[in-house]
Amino acid sequence: MVKVRETATTPKRISVERYAEIANKSGDPLTKQEYEAAAQADNCWEHQVEKWGENVFGADLWKYFQEIGWCDDGQWITATPKADAWGSVHWPGWTYNGRDTIQKSYGVGWNIWEVASQGHFCYLDVDQVGCAQSQDPRIFQQAQGGGGIYWE
Repeated sequence: MVKVRETATTPKRISVERYAEIANKSGDPLTKQEYEAAAQADNCWEHQVEKWGENVFGADLWKYFQEIGWCDDGQWITATPKADAWGSVHWPGWTYNGRDTIQKSYGVGWNIWEVASQGHFCYLDVDQVGCAQSQDPRIFQQAQGGGGIYWE
């Protein structure tokens, strides 16, 4: 039996350089125009959500993360938001089998930006039989102009 837990950071105001780091890490580096838009924004933000599975003894089995960065003028998203998601395993027998494509909606010109991804973990992955147990944590984040956040 796996108990799934979750936590999130508080949205943190960041520099344009940190925003560019998030974009690079996501594999979607800022274009010159995106960098200029971020530099002209009133604020840039980052937020990270973590979900993890624990066994009955409270030991971590796996962890799944999603991190986003966005810039705004206090109300509207003004620079292309960036997102990355990744997983790690912490118990023998568990494997991280990647994630679904990060789904995004809204963004520049809107007062929100929504992003969701789902990771895939497998315990005792046996060829042609499947997993003895699997976990597919999903993370949803809604970045808001002015630095607000909603997540689940």
